[in-house]
Amino acid sequence: MTDETIQKSRFDLLWYGISATLLLISASYFVAILQANSVNGLALNEILMTALQGAGLTLIGSGALTSGGQESVRKFLNTIGIPGNLHGPATCAASAVLLGIGFFTHQMLDDYYYDQGMAHYEAGDLTESRDAFLHALQLNDQDLRVHLAIGRVYETLGDLEEAQGHYIQSVEEGFPDGFNRLGHVLIHSDETLRAEALLRLGLQRSYGHGQQTAEALDTRHLLHRNLGWALINQEKYPDALNNLQAALDVYAADVPKDASKDGAKPSSIGFTYCLQAYAFEKSGKVDDAKQAWTDCLNRAQPEMISEFEWLIKIGRSDIASCIETRMIVAGVDPTVHPLDLPVCVIKPKASGG
Repeated sequence: MTDETIQKSRFDLLWYGISATLLLISASYFVAILQANSVNGLALNEILMTALQGAGLTLIGSGALTSGGQESVRKFLNTIGIPGNLHGPATCAASAVLLGIGFFTHQMLDDYYYDQGMAHYEAGDLTESRDAFLHALQLNDQDLRVHLAIGRVYETLGDLEEAQGHYIQSVEEGFPDGFNRLGHVLIHSDETLRAEALLRLGLQRSYGHGQQTAEALDTRHLLHRNLGWALINQEKYPDALNNLQAALDVYAADVPKDASKDGAKPSSIGFTYCLQAYAFEKSGKVDDAKQAWTDCLNRAQPEMISEFEWLIKIGRSDIASCIETRMIVAGVDPTVHPLDLPVCVIKPKASGG
C-alpha cells in the first residue's frame, strides 16, 4: 500500500467519522420528532419530511458506518459523476444537509405546536391546547415558554399541583412571568406569604429588566395585581390598594403598538377592578367600591377558574353570573354578552369604563 493510498484511507476515515457524528445528532432529532407525533397528528408534508429524513439516515448511515454500505455509496457516487477523492466529503456534506433538515424540522414543529396550543387556549379548547403543548415539550422539554403556557392550561383546569411544577422551572431561570404565575397558584393554595415573597421578587426583576414591550407590561400588571390579591388575603388593604392602582397605572401611559392584535389593553385588567372594588369595600370607601364594581361587571374576563370562584367566595355570585367567562373554557356564544342572559339578575346593563 502506497503512502498516497494510506493518506487517502486516513482522510476517508476522518470524513466518515465526521459523517457518523452528524448522523448521530440528526438521529436524535429524528427520534424526538417521532416520539412527539403520531401519523394522525401530522400533516402530509410533515409525514413526508419525517419519512425522507428516516430514509436518508438509513442510506447515509449504512454508508458511513459499514464497509458494505461504504462500497454501495461509492458506487452510487461514481454513478452520479462524483470522483473517488470526493466520496468522503460528499458523504459528509449529505450528512450535514440531513442534520440541517432534522434541526429545522424539529424547530418548526416545536414552534408549530406552541402556536397551536396558544390558539386553542385563547379559544377555550383546553384539552386540545394541553395536548399541543405536550407535543412541544416532547420535542424540547427545556422550552420555558411552553412550560409557562401549559402551566396556565393546568391552572385553568384547576390542577394547581401540575401547574406549579411547570412554573417552577421558569422561576429557577429568573423569568418575571414565572414568579407571577407561581405566585398566583400559591394564592389559591393557601400559601399567601410565600406568594407575596415570589411576587415581590418578580416585580424586582420586571422593573430591573427595564423592558417596555407589551409582554413585559402585561407581566408587570399581573405581578402588581396578584400581589394586591395576596395582600387582600392578609387583610392589608391599604398596601393592596396601592398595588392594584399600580397595576392599572401600568397602562396609564401609551401602550406599545404590540400590546395586542388590536391595540387594546389585556383582558386581565377587568378582574383588577374586581379586586380593587373588594378592597375599597373593606376599607370603607363605598363610592369608590361602587364605581370599581361597575368596571368589574363590564370588563372582567377571568382567565382562571380560581378567579371566577373567588367572586362566588366573597359573596358576589351576582357579578360572577354576569361577566365574560369564555377565557376560562369554550362553549360561550361570543356574540351574546352574559349581561343579556337570563342567569344575570343585575339589571339594567351597567355602564362605565
